Amino acid sequence: MSSLVLLKKTTVENCAKIQVVNIFNSDYDVYKLVFTNATGTQSSGINIRYITDDGNVDSSSNYDQALQDLRGNVDPAEYSEENETDFEGWATTTYSNANTNNAGTTYVFSPYNSSSYTFHSAHNIRADGSSMGSENSIGVYTQANIVTGFEARGGNASLIISSLTIKVYGVRSS
Repeated sequence: MSSLVLLKKTTVENCAKIQVVNIFNSDYDVYKLVFTNATGTQSSGINIRYITDDGNVDSSSNYDQALQDLRGNVDPAEYSEENETDFEGWATTTYSNANTNNAGTTYVFSPYNSSSYTFHSAHNIRADGSSMGSENSIGVYTQANIVTGFEARGGNASLIISSLTIKVYGVRSS
């Protein structure tokens, strides 16, 4: 059995990116990140870059993932990305402020272990206009670095995040 311990809740408005720093540590091997009420100046994915123990955001090509995109208005798609500069789609914003039911949940594994890669499993849901959908991904940060936090930003460089709430939990196993 396991339990969740809320470590941080952050709500932002009208920003291009948000950094959640010094959240991963040696207390937990697994973290649950919950993204809710994601709206923006356009529909876009919320992409993630890790912050390492030197305080720098890693924008190098160290991010690999496989994704499954399931939307009601297009055919399902599966694709992989290697040597990318971030992880794609941990949450999705919608342009319609009246439609704030976009959310994402991501599990991050072993971010504070300097002898292991950091892995994730991400799932998001979105409703934008008449289209409903979800995106699922698994990924690996291909550096055996200590990861202490993350930066969330728009997949489209011109996105302004109108609203976003992020909760970070430590997952304690018994």
